Amino acid sequence: MADDISLAGGIAVILRKCFELTQAQTADDAALRKHAEKLLAGIKAGDSETALRQRAANAQLELDGMVNDSTCKEVVERAQKLVSENS
Repeated sequence: MADDISLAGGIAVILRKCFELTQAQTADDAALRKHAEKLLAGIKAGDSETALRQRAANAQLELDGMVNDSTCKEVVERAQKLVSENS
C-alpha cells in the first residue's frame, strides 16, 4: 500500500513518459507534481473518465503546449491502474 506522495510521484513519471517530456520541459518539477496530485485526487474521488481525461489534457496543454486525446486516455488508464494496484 503506497502513500499519496509515492502515488503522485508515480503519476508524475507516467505524465513525463506519456507526454514524452524532455528534461527541459519539466525543469519545473513542481508543475508536473501539481498535475500528478490533481489527477490522483480525481481518481481517489471517483471522478468520471471524462473529468480525469480533462485533467490530463489540462496538464498536457500546460506542460507540452498541445493536447492529444489518445495520450490523455493512456495517462488516465495507467494512473488508475497504478492507484488501484497500490491502494
